[in-house]
Amino acid sequence: MRSQITLALFILVVASSLFAAGPANISNGLQMWLDADALGWADGTSVSNWPDQSGNNKNAVQDTTNFKPTYRTNIVNGKPAIVFDGTDYLAFDGNIAVNTNYTIIAVVKRTANSPGSFHYFLGGIINSQNKNLQLGWRGNTTFTHGQYTNDYDMSVDAYSAGQIPRIFTTRHSTTMGKNLFLNGSCHGVNMNSAVSGRLANLTAWVGAGIGRYMSGTINTRFNGWMAELIFYNRYLTETERKSIETYLSAKYNIPVANAPDPSYYTNMFEIEVKSGTTTNTFTSGGLTLNSEYLIATSRIRGGHNNATGVTNTFNPDGALYPNFLRANREWFFETTSGNQKTTFSYDLNALGLTGVTPNVNNYRLLFRLNNSSAYTILGGAPTVAGNVISFVLNPLIPTINSGFYTVGVLDGSSITLASANPAVTAGSVSPGTIKHPLYRFTLTTAGSATTLDQVNFTTSGTYTAADLTNLKLWYSTSDNISAASQIGSLTSSLGPVSHTFSGLTQNLSGSTVGYFWITADLASAATPNNTINVAALTTANLTFSNGLKAGTAYAGGSQTIVYTSHASDYFRTIASGNWNAPGVWQSSPDGISWYAATAYPTATSNTVFINAGHVITLTQLEQCNDIVMDGGTINQSSNVLTIEGVLTQNSGTISGGTPTIDGYHSPTLNFLHIGETGNNIAAWSITMNQPSLMPTHPNRSWTINGTYTGTKSATFYWTDADDNGFDWTGYTPAIWKGLSKYSPTSYDITGATRFITVDIPSSLSKGDYVIGFEPDLTLPIELSHFSATPTSEYYIRINWVTQSETSVMGYYVYRNNVSELGSAIKVSPMIYAANSSNETSYAYLDREITSGTWYYWLQNVNIGGDSDFNGPVMATLNGDNDNPNIPTVPLTTGIQRVFPNPFNPTSTISYSIAKANSIKLDIINIRGQLVRTLVSDFQNQGYYRELWNGDDSNGIPCSSGIYYVRLRSGNDVTSHKIVLMK
Repeated sequence: MRSQITLALFILVVASSLFAAGPANISNGLQMWLDADALGWADGTSVSNWPDQSGNNKNAVQDTTNFKPTYRTNIVNGKPAIVFDGTDYLAFDGNIAVNTNYTIIAVVKRTANSPGSFHYFLGGIINSQNKNLQLGWRGNTTFTHGQYTNDYDMSVDAYSAGQIPRIFTTRHSTTMGKNLFLNGSCHGVNMNSAVSGRLANLTAWVGAGIGRYMSGTINTRFNGWMAELIFYNRYLTETERKSIETYLSAKYNIPVANAPDPSYYTNMFEIEVKSGTTTNTFTSGGLTLNSEYLIATSRIRGGHNNATGVTNTFNPDGALYPNFLRANREWFFETTSGNQKTTFSYDLNALGLTGVTPNVNNYRLLFRLNNSSAYTILGGAPTVAGNVISFVLNPLIPTINSGFYTVGVLDGSSITLASANPAVTAGSVSPGTIKHPLYRFTLTTAGSATTLDQVNFTTSGTYTAADLTNLKLWYSTSDNISAASQIGSLTSSLGPVSHTFSGLTQNLSGSTVGYFWITADLASAATPNNTINVAALTTANLTFSNGLKAGTAYAGGSQTIVYTSHASDYFRTIASGNWNAPGVWQSSPDGISWYAATAYPTATSNTVFINAGHVITLTQLEQCNDIVMDGGTINQSSNVLTIEGVLTQNSGTISGGTPTIDGYHSPTLNFLHIGETGNNIAAWSITMNQPSLMPTHPNRSWTINGTYTGTKSATFYWTDADDNGFDWTGYTPAIWKGLSKYSPTSYDITGATRFITVDIPSSLSKGDYVIGFEPDLTLPIELSHFSATPTSEYYIRINWVTQSETSVMGYYVYRNNVSELGSAIKVSPMIYAANSSNETSYAYLDREITSGTWYYWLQNVNIGGDSDFNGPVMATLNGDNDNPNIPTVPLTTGIQRVFPNPFNPTSTISYSIAKANSIKLDIINIRGQLVRTLVSDFQNQGYYRELWNGDDSNGIPCSSGIYYVRLRSGNDVTSHKIVLMK
């Protein structure tokens, strides 16, 4: 909708029948009619007599050759004209005026600038009020209608070579005053003024002529063309004047501002003020026109037709606006100036719109140009008093504004913009705030539905784009922002500039109120004391799919950025003190930008950090969500701290009681993680120890206390140093609490840091936990042979044979000199089991004995840490190696002993050869691949020892794990498992 319209003159296309309205058919008072087109002379003819076509023989003549103008063809849009070159003029043959009133209409063009007085018509050369009249230019931009010293002027555009000919109409009446018209539009009026408004009778125009000033000075004579001049000795009516101007417009193709329907001039009215500021009112045909002029010499002339009723539905001003019903009665107006405030008050009864209830949202003032049927809406909604609606235009349309005005009533949607004053109350907003209202407005929809497609708005203030993360638009059918839906968002160019929410398509039903908010999300690093403002919205800021826009809104109150702790902030300590003292805390909306806290942590807060060197004391029961211990101390002082989330313990302690937690995270301090479940653990405590448990368990254990309901997922961590770099290939870890085993839900035993996750039910929550192995089956050890036998080397060899074994870690040999296991000592290292379902033989040579009787027991240890004992078996050593009581043990080929085993860094391999043969002693891995050959030689019968330092054949240290020593003598092959642990 355009609030201001600059109207232009238009070219009226007139049929040939309109020529009948020319001077020949308006003969009443016709004194003189000079028409160059009627001459038919040759181009360049010198004019000595321009004959009068009125029949009154008022010819214009010139006898002096040097002062004769020239007749030229085809110079006024294809028509001829008489050309004056600044020295030419024509005098009239005798007196002209025989009456006081007159109308003079001429088709004229000047061809040079006006240095002084530049007149194309001179009525008399005697300086007397009733014997003198001048028409023409006085200077470059002033056209004058002068009689003696009583001049009346109008402003015209400055001379330029491309100017088209003009139709100048000069009209005077002793009762109606003087009028000046340019191309049909009134530019000057002096009506009924007591101060020289009415001129004296022009009774004797002695010396009248064309192209000459009364002094006769050559340098003030006329430079220009005159195609036609028509003189009446009376004041033509509006219909007559318009008819003559229309005739000339059509003949010379000059645009004029005449109304096409002369019936508009049967109801003429006119308002005029000569000086000062005056309010004038005129009523005609149901319209009361009230005009407050702001400058002198302003006027409005108008008229209306007598039609009633309304038109069919139409759309004014393009597709944006909805359908209107237009009153058939129209008013045609001309004004001399746009500098006035004008009120149009329409009586709906007189317009035939009585069936429509007056509503400020439904009516608009409509305007159209003379040559157009397209209407434009002027201004906004009217005011209503009874059945009268009033529109105010301030000022009235500038420059030339001849055209038609009427009333339109809405037959579609109307939307009214409104807001509180201010749109939002001035206030403060903190960094990190979400959805803070900067502006609130309403849209009230009447009639049919529409959609809001776009909102333009402008922000200002001292804030910068860095203070905001976004701007959002929200909509709701109720005045409740918490129930509003987001319909627009901006994330860039957020500084104090113009912004646009586009592509909205928010439906607005008929007869409803929609509530809208513009909000901002503030950056966590927003600068305190900066201000944010939103300018007042107007209907021009809003774009709809259809509908008539009306109403107004106010600016939003200034929002000042200040820091206030929020319930959801992060908190960290900056000093020691009580938990509920804000001074010991800083808070942050994002954990990055920190500010002095104005509150302390509660159950709704984000993560709380207890920093190193700070002791925070509880003076009452406290709650928080997540808490991170980073070297500080919490002294509960017999008050319980309830941590509704996760207690993360990187360093630091909690003293003065046991807290309540939901989850626990300490992978590097206490090597434990317990996930949140929503079921708190009351009276929580944990102690992590590092006892020497290898080789049955990694060297780490946990003592956990606390009660909860349900099941908790716990992750236990250990390092490769804790299990001496044990190769877990083929093994699955498990968590053991006494004889209770927890199988893993997940685990990782490949890296330097290892973990196992298990589910621990509440019934088994308290106790001591260690890491062990997960047995695959529970087949018993089938021990088919167990014996102790003296050897020729004065040792005792313990032999045992198993028929099957599963999930066995290995064996220990115990010895005592009495048959009591309780006081026996362990004499062997772990002898690792083969865990084979086939028969397997084992041997251990006890070298650390003296003569006497010895008892031996065999302990088998399973992967879970449980063990059983077999025995005892007995052997007796008497005397020394020559003692005949010692049986002679035949020499056998095989590996006698690998010690230590497991080993790091070296292990000694003892073996014997029964008869001379080619010997190979190899180290192979569990995949059967050769790692290193220790011996490849021919050896005689006897005992041998070789040392392995854990390197492969390239001298590269082998990784921790299980290997095998393989002895090959001819066709005999024996092997023995050896474990490298680093």
